[in-house]
Amino acid sequence: MGGYGALKMALRRPDAYQAVAALCPTVFPAEDLASVPARNRPAVLNELNQAMGSAGYDACSVYSVLQSNLGAVRSANLGMFIDCGELDEYGLLDGARYLDRVLTKLSVPHEFHPIPGAGHADAHAIGRQASAIRFIGHALQVAA
Repeated sequence: MGGYGALKMALRRPDAYQAVAALCPTVFPAEDLASVPARNRPAVLNELNQAMGSAGYDACSVYSVLQSNLGAVRSANLGMFIDCGELDEYGLLDGARYLDRVLTKLSVPHEFHPIPGAGHADAHAIGRQASAIRFIGHALQVAA
């Protein structure tokens, strides 16, 4: 849940962060509870989706936070790095691709990296973490 939480925090307060990296974030490929496809609702993810609905989907959705704070996100020049393994066991690639499309449509700069042959947390994880750290390091150098 680190990528999801990191995105929500950075999008709520983009002025407080230089960059955010979300590896396989738990974001759904829909902007409302009812539109999340059945294939993206396996056991634990459906429980999360339902919990988000109980808490108020808008308050919990990365998309809602982004939309409500879009001007601040754009003006803060927040660096955003998102990746997801193309073989993610939890089906998170669909949500990551959807987020990429939403960010692109809203003209929010970001990097999206679908990782061929990678699952959620497997042998590719170390290299993916290193890429994310390099991205954040570069964002901090540029800001300095």
